[in-house]
Amino acid sequence: RIVSEVLGKPIHSTDLLTIQQRGLQILLQKGRQCNVKFDTDTKRTITLTYNPKFSGDNYLVPQQPDILMTMDDPGWPKLQLLFDAKYRIDTTQQYQDQYGTPGPPEDALNVLHRYRDAILEKDGIKSESKRSKRSVVQAAVLFPSHDTQQNQFSKSRLWKSLDKLGVGAVPLLPGETKYLEEWLTAVLHQGGWDLAERVIPHIASDQ
Repeated sequence: RIVSEVLGKPIHSTDLLTIQQRGLQILLQKGRQCNVKFDTDTKRTITLTYNPKFSGDNYLVPQQPDILMTMDDPGWPKLQLLFDAKYRIDTTQQYQDQYGTPGPPEDALNVLHRYRDAILEKDGIKSESKRSKRSVVQAAVLFPSHDTQQNQFSKSRLWKSLDKLGVGAVPLLPGETKYLEEWLTAVLHQGGWDLAERVIPHIASDQ
């Protein structure tokens, strides 16, 4: 819904529902992959994938994050954002001293580093290199929390590291969507070049 509002594009009902003999079936089901696609005025295609699965020759161990947002721009390889929902929150004083706010357990954050390194794609454009490459630009844990103090979360390491390191966390509840909206609005209004600039390169690539 947030992506639809930011882009000003409708959600196609056929992406979420299918007609069967017994009536309508909801495609958004746990354990089943479901895609919702948006075509933009800039010829970019945005695809939200619930329950994506990555396996095959590119993967030593199969990977299965919760939600993936893929951005296809003409002339650019696929760039992706990853969301992993966790239903636990660490409110210990030690955690808050380190990150500046309550947040998801550290093992949930570590999983995002693994996903970013493990999810690989072929270029999809002409390239001399035939090797698979990383495609995840940013990854966030979605965790259940309200920003109890006005904009307090925006000062936390969990929020700032999304832009700095490409890995972080976003509080999300039915009444707490402003940070997810802010993050997605910023990303969806960036072009392919700006998004590519956010990818943390390997030191050997720069050399």
